Amino acid sequence: MTLFDLKGKVAVVTGGNGGIGLGMAKGLAAAGCDIVVAARNADKSSRAVKELESLGVRAAAISVDAAAET
Repeated sequence: MTLFDLKGKVAVVTGGNGGIGLGMAKGLAAAGCDIVVAARNADKSSRAVKELESLGVRAAAISVDAAAET
């Protein structure tokens, strides 16, 4: 049963390379959404992108520090 369909949509998930953020990214991917992982740790982000791509969606990572005010 599909509750909702996010195919053709893109989500930017802050902290999407681990913990709750990765869980949210997986949930969005399960609904068909492509994912941009926005996080600080490039190695973790790379692993998260591979995991998300294995769910059949497009995924990419960008380096972001949400705590930085610049």
